[in-house]
Formats: sequence, C-alpha cells, structure tokens
Amino acid sequence: MPFDGVFWVDADLSISTRTPELQTLILRSNRYFGASLVEHGLLAQANLETAFEQFNQDLHDAELSQVSILNLLMNDLGSLDEADLLAYQMDSVGLSLIDLDAVKLRPRRKVNVDLSLCWASLTLPFDRMDRSYLLATCYYLSEPVVRYWSELLQENVIWYVTTMDHLSRGIARLEALQEVSESELQTTQLLP
Repeated sequence: MPFDGVFWVDADLSISTRTPELQTLILRSNRYFGASLVEHGLLAQANLETAFEQFNQDLHDAELSQVSILNLLMNDLGSLDEADLLAYQMDSVGLSLIDLDAVKLRPRRKVNVDLSLCWASLTLPFDRMDRSYLLATCYYLSEPVVRYWSELLQENVIWYVTTMDHLSRGIARLEALQEVSESELQTTQLLP
C-alpha cells in the first residue's frame, strides 16, 4: 500500500497522563534524551544540568505531558540548535525528515489514540503501510521512547525526525480532528 498521507493506527494507544507508566516514560525519556545529546556532542553537560533544574521545577508546576527537556533547551535556555539536532539525526543516524504540515492527518473513529502519549514522548504515528507504522519524532535519541513505541505497536516501525513546531502542530491538528469526530459521532447517535 503506497503512502497516502493519512494517519492510520490500528492499535489501542489509550493511556492516561496520570498513570505511573506514562510518568515513568516522561522522566526516563527526557533523562535519556539529555544524556544522549551530551554523549553525541550536541550539548554541554553544564547546559544539561541547568535544563534539568528547570525540568524538575516544571514537573511540579506544569501539565506533565507538556514538559520536555528539548523545549527547555531550545526555547527557554537557547542552548540547543534544532537544526544541528536534525542534521545529526539525518547524517549520523540515517533518519529522514518529515514535514507533518504536508501530511494529511485523519484519525479513524474506532481507534482510541490518547494524544497525551504523543505529547509525552514527542512522537506521532502518522501512517501505516502494510505491517509497518510510520512515526515522526523529536526524541529518536531517547532509547526509552523508541523502545516504548516499538513494544506498544508490536510491528515494524519506520522512524522519521521532525521539528518541534511541526510535531506540535500535527498533534494539535489531531486533537482538533478528534473533537470534531467525537461531536459528529455524538450527533449521529442522537438522531433517530
């Protein structure tokens, strides 16, 4: 089946932001991601330590699924250049870049995709081809994220990197589409 630019997920990805499992994923994925940035020479250890101080504070003050080391490093502290991160993942890791703004995202009604998992892992399944899922992520360098999604989907995963802006807009578009789909479903159920 060729890529048609439509979001297809057949697994039940339902998970609550309040579960210990998701909290553990958020903590581990951010720790591993930060350490990986330092290991690959993309970030100084001192900048990571500063970011983790802020991250720990944000865990208490902000919505858990909206907190990320990447956002802090890029936007709040300015100590990581997203272009360098993307270039490293494309050149050294061999991933391709996906522009989620150019992908038509359309959730299926019977699939319960909890987008808090996408926010927490900065990863979005955007298509399915044959027995492979296509995932866009900002956190490929975080081994817990890669392992979590691979185990969750239990099929071949083809990974792509994307920008924080594209990922955020992609997830927001799916949230809006799910709201519309749910309201259409409720309206349909009310009709005789």
